[in-house]
This record gives sequence, C-alpha cells and structure tokens, in this order.
Amino acid sequence: MKALESIQMTYDKYPAMLFSLVESCIPEEMLSVRLRNPTSSMKGTTDKHSDKLNLLLSFLRSEAEEEEISMSRVGL
Repeated sequence: MKALESIQMTYDKYPAMLFSLVESCIPEEMLSVRLRNPTSSMKGTTDKHSDKLNLLLSFLRSEAEEEEISMSRVGL
C-alpha cells in the first residue's frame, strides 16, 4: 500500500486498478461466459469501480464453486 501511495494511488482508486488487473487475468472463455450472463456482468448499470469489482469477484467465486462441485461429482 505504501508503494501505491508513493505514486499517488489513494485507497478510493484501488478498485479501479484491481478490477482491470483481475479482469486481465481471466481466460477469454470465462470472460465470454460472464458477458453472456446478465446478472454477473451488469453491463452499463454501474459506474462505480468498487461495484464492478464486487460483481466480478462474485462471478469468479460462483464459477469456482461450480467447478468444485463438478470435480467432486466425477471423483477428482
């Protein structure tokens, strides 16, 4: 956090930076799924980066849970 503050990145700007960083690490196929799912992408409904980040993290959490359930069903 000190490094971010040294470049004038204040706490209120963290979500904007983190959203871009997290989104850039998501595989293309998963981004396509997210964009097709209106409740996870909420396209154009919010301008607040913190809301966008929370929606993205919620989507990733649900995808991970679904994958975990699928893996447990096949015995992996």
